[in-house]
Amino acid sequence: MTRIQSFDIESDASPGGKVRNPYGPQAGAGGSSAGNNNTLSPNSSRAYFMLGLAISVFIGIGKMLYPANTSYSDFDEWRESKATGDASGGWGMKHNHPIVSNSISNNDVDRTSANRIPPSSQSSQSSSSSSSTQNMSKAAAATIDNIDHELWESDLLQLLSPLVIIPSHPLHEYRKYQTNDFVGSDTKFAVDMLYDKSTPHGKAYDFLLNRDTRPHQIDNSALLLKDDMQYLVQRFVVTLLFYATGGKDTIHNDTQSSKMEGEKKGNETDGMGMTKRSGSGGGGWESSTAHFLTGLHECHWVRKSLEDQFWSMLSIDKEKDRRVGITKCNANMEVTEICLADLNLVGFIPEEIKWLSSLEYLDMQNNHLTGPIPISLGELDELRYLSLDGNSLSGTIPDVFQNLVHLERAFLNFNDFNSSMPPSMCNLREEGALKDLWSDCGGYPITCTCCTVCCDMVAECSEMESQKGG
Repeated sequence: MTRIQSFDIESDASPGGKVRNPYGPQAGAGGSSAGNNNTLSPNSSRAYFMLGLAISVFIGIGKMLYPANTSYSDFDEWRESKATGDASGGWGMKHNHPIVSNSISNNDVDRTSANRIPPSSQSSQSSSSSSSTQNMSKAAAATIDNIDHELWESDLLQLLSPLVIIPSHPLHEYRKYQTNDFVGSDTKFAVDMLYDKSTPHGKAYDFLLNRDTRPHQIDNSALLLKDDMQYLVQRFVVTLLFYATGGKDTIHNDTQSSKMEGEKKGNETDGMGMTKRSGSGGGGWESSTAHFLTGLHECHWVRKSLEDQFWSMLSIDKEKDRRVGITKCNANMEVTEICLADLNLVGFIPEEIKWLSSLEYLDMQNNHLTGPIPISLGELDELRYLSLDGNSLSGTIPDVFQNLVHLERAFLNFNDFNSSMPPSMCNLREEGALKDLWSDCGGYPITCTCCTVCCDMVAECSEMESQKGG
């Protein structure tokens, strides 16, 4: 107040010491200051000053309280007229912040305390909204995945069902499909068999449909690409061969449970995880033996045998190929060589092997395979090497080899075949490329006049006199 007083009221410099208003008439302009009627006393000056100050304060307080005393409709009108960016906007009633822009719509202003959302609730709602959005995205993605899987299943079924051939010899798991009217692949049971996981066909189909980690391709029309079709047929046949010969999936299933199951059957497992056969029951081999059922291309389902690993460590006979599995493919990634010798295979050779049209080498010797030689084997016209010796194959040798003009060596000995060697095989020996033909013609039950080597039912083999020097 001292500062204000010194600004507004000054002491007269006259000898009388009168106080004068500095903004009033000056001394010497119209007489002395003592005779001027406009001269105010000190008390009057202070009264006027305090009155003006009170009015200013009252007006300022009124501006701050004006919105609070206005109805909501009036407040909206007032906000729109004042919120033009000037500095005289005042303060909002609910938000306690200056209104400086008219870009906010009326609906953005909380009009009651009940509608005001506390910060914690806003955060909770934001989190809930984000979580809901994520759940919707996951649901949409799951729906798309389900649609893609259904398309994939439909295409795969359409591709494979015409290729299915029901085994001709009695098998427990195929008994309900082996009716009197079934003919090769033209059977109404093909689809049912593919969905039957108790059969090797069903297991192979289920692997490709649900467990195969190698990506497949479907174009925009939901039809399989031509290259993908060829690849899938080959992958299916190789997988079917695995399951049909007693293969056990130790990659996607519990290996420990497989070992326990093998122990219950009285089997033991060797160092490669392969189940050794003890007696007539059990047997089979595991996918880890040759990297079967992995996400690799089937041309890479191969592994060195234990024998090869042993001789390699001794640096002896390194040049001899003792790998097992899919041992060779051509430049187009088509399977040309399969070596599954000495792997304790049980089961049968599926007729679908004929779809491996580029196969040149098939070695399945020294196993426990049963059933007949597949009739479709005669359609592998690129075949050069066939070794099925040392198994328990039975029945007559089918007369289907006339198209195997490239076949050079065939080993059918140490099996349970009967009857005689078919003419189509002997023609290959006499007129074709066949140089070696082994069978159990050293006595009963095979009769063969064109074989190069005849074996008996024990283990003795001898070269035929008529073939010496041939």
